[in-house]
Amino acid sequence: MVFIFGANEEYDKLGYVLLDCKRCGHNTLFSVHQSRARLTVFFVPTFSFMQKHFLRCETCGLAFELKKGQLKDYVATNIINEHQACIFMDAERKKHKENERHHIIAEYEKFRQQKMAEAVPVEETEYIDVFLACPKCRGQIKSEMKFCPHCGKKLNNNRR
Repeated sequence: MVFIFGANEEYDKLGYVLLDCKRCGHNTLFSVHQSRARLTVFFVPTFSFMQKHFLRCETCGLAFELKKGQLKDYVATNIINEHQACIFMDAERKKHKENERHHIIAEYEKFRQQKMAEAVPVEETEYIDVFLACPKCRGQIKSEMKFCPHCGKKLNNNRR
């Protein structure tokens, strides 16, 4: 009688849990993975002889083994499924977009108020070199010009 046996390792994603990541500093989703070593006889898995649990940050990719203790109990009681994780991520994206939009509006308003504070009132004498349009070619001309520099048409001197 010949027995063909061996061991293989299988990985399963069990769900997600919300934790603070020590690498990226975000309160984000961690995926919970399980690794199992199984004994196989004739390529049929018979029983598992080693089981480990891992957490992986979905933001930065930090991964670590989940040891027995308080964190493992927390994960066991607070694990969520893929659908709940998608709802959480959609809410986070929406919140991020709203914050970004408010930030852009606040930055623009700050910039506008700074420019308004720096603005100097313009006196009428500074408007001497006003550009006008030539009646023939519609090119820009200064008000004191007698001829259009674009087409050569004689201009009225009394224009302002």
